[in-house]
Amino acid sequence: MKHLKNIGVVLVALGVVCTLSIMAYTTPWEEGVDFIILLLYLWVLLPYIVLLVSTVKIHQRGADASRIAIFIASVAVVILSVLIYYETIFVSVTSTSGLIFLALPFYALAAIAIVYLVSWLLIGFLVRQRESSPKDTGP
Repeated sequence: MKHLKNIGVVLVALGVVCTLSIMAYTTPWEEGVDFIILLLYLWVLLPYIVLLVSTVKIHQRGADASRIAIFIASVAVVILSVLIYYETIFVSVTSTSGLIFLALPFYALAAIAIVYLVSWLLIGFLVRQRESSPKDTGP
């Protein structure tokens, strides 16, 4: 299970790097750094911070089902967030593409909770099913 923690942390760090790269590309630096821009960067990074803290906390004292569930949530949220940012900023560009940096963190935070909960419930159900199934003893 230690490998899931390491892979999850690396995946979240890779998501942070990709997201910051896309944001840096879209940020107008001619006017300098503004307090609002720093708040926006923090807002966009909030789902990644939640994933990172959750991964570390769950691996310190969580059960195996929780560890697998946070890994699944990390994979889903990081990959989908980076793909949505990339698609919105580079592929289908509109005049309102930059608003994705305001809206997506809401959805990413909700997705973390939903994907984690559903994964945890399904893993728990599968474990109980496996434990309660009769053992095949043979003839």
